[in-house]
Amino acid sequence: MGAKALSNRTNWQMGASVTGKRGENGFASKIAPCLPSHYVVENKPPKIPIYSGGKGVALDTYIVNTKTNKSVLVEVKSGSNGGNAHERAYKYLSEGMRKTLRSKDPTLVSEAVFYAFSGRTFFGNGSFRSSSGTNVDPQKYQDEFAVTIPSHLYSISDSSFTNIKEVAEKITNLLE
Repeated sequence: MGAKALSNRTNWQMGASVTGKRGENGFASKIAPCLPSHYVVENKPPKIPIYSGGKGVALDTYIVNTKTNKSVLVEVKSGSNGGNAHERAYKYLSEGMRKTLRSKDPTLVSEAVFYAFSGRTFFGNGSFRSSSGTNVDPQKYQDEFAVTIPSHLYSISDSSFTNIKEVAEKITNLLE
């Protein structure tokens, strides 16, 4: 594709970025009041340097149970138009990554990361057409999560997180 065609192409990344940021901030603000008072929720914790040159990873939320001194990082993926953002979250499933994260923060539970998927891409039971015309089936994502991520380590919500109390229960079970 030439430069002119590229410059005239729709910038889907901008819209995806807005959706993602809305989901990340929405999760932190919705989960905090649903957790016991001895829990601390930090939205946008600092980057964790794990690679050479000070490079690292920045997850979306950090939650600590101050009574047990156990914590978990939360990776939030929001989607309203299909795509593969969820696949980037899978890097946190490897034992090597979890071990590295725990070496930086020994309060992290052994699983280290909880996954919160939200939006019509992941939630619901009816397929739809994305803005590019591709068929998006939330059930495909749900099936993939069921065989890829242990059920106690993820949640699927609508974009308003109407099931946030169930999500909070999963997180409290991890941090007890």
